[in-house]
Amino acid sequence: MNTRKNWGKCPWVVDFHPERPGLPPVLDFAVIGGGFTGLAAATWLKKISPDRAVALFEADCCGAGSSGSTGGVALAESSVGDLPGLGDVLAGYQEILRELNVEADLVLPGAYELGRSGALPNTPIRWKDAGELAAVKEVPGGTINPGKTVSGLARAAERAGVLLFETTEVKETKCAEEIQLTTDAGFTRAKSACLRVSPSTRSTCRTCGEDCSAAL
Repeated sequence: MNTRKNWGKCPWVVDFHPERPGLPPVLDFAVIGGGFTGLAAATWLKKISPDRAVALFEADCCGAGSSGSTGGVALAESSVGDLPGLGDVLAGYQEILRELNVEADLVLPGAYELGRSGALPNTPIRWKDAGELAAVKEVPGGTINPGKTVSGLARAAERAGVLLFETTEVKETKCAEEIQLTTDAGFTRAKSACLRVSPSTRSTCRTCGEDCSAAL
């Protein structure tokens, strides 16, 4: 399934594409979605439990969705500000990159928040757009190269022993005693799964008859 039609041409280069491995009949963990979150989750699962079978399924190529089309801005808070339990986001992110040996071209010179009142005296941005828009606050942050980040996370996952399945759509999931997955590479069962399911994927629970997929 080509997800790029939803995002346009990717401005970043993802230069790592693994060869499709053989699909085991049973997995301990299945991760669906090959963006930042899916790749990092699969890698950490394998590092925490190296003897467990971990596989990641991506319908297109890793980073083909939002992770490969992001603007590459790294900030210390969420889009709605600081949230309980976030901690030092940028320090944690740098530690993850070091731990997984990922080269992300991370630079942290700081960032500006924009607003229509309370402009900084030395604001480098000032323009008219339904009022005056200017920099109102300096905050911790900077940029990454999303293409390098996706590539580095995919390499880290492969080094850890994760089975990476690009261009392998999960067409259906069913919850029974084990999670049953029908994919482009065949059928498998997983004891646990992190699901980021595309709109074309049908996910039904044999027990309750409802969609029990959970977005990463």
